[in-house]
Amino acid sequence: QVVDKDNDLDELRERNKELVSKLEKKEKQNEELQETLNQTVRELLKSRTEIADLNEDMNLVKMELSGILEKNEELAKETELRIAELKAENDMNNLRIN
Repeated sequence: QVVDKDNDLDELRERNKELVSKLEKKEKQNEELQETLNQTVRELLKSRTEIADLNEDMNLVKMELSGILEKNEELAKETELRIAELKAENDMNNLRIN
């Protein structure tokens, strides 16, 4: 009976070692997964910052383009007026010549 108890105790110790080993492996796996998750979060935060910076740049470009368009419209109107003035001058010169 003592031998049986010793055997049972040895089996329990062996089983305990196996379980401890499995637990340590799982803990190591968990640490690795946590580090991977942390790295992914860092990359996502960096990407989010880059996207925000790009959006800001894009908004500045939009504002600049809007200003350029406005200036182009003004120049087009001024050009049309100048063309009309030159045509009128040309017509008057043609009348004088004839």
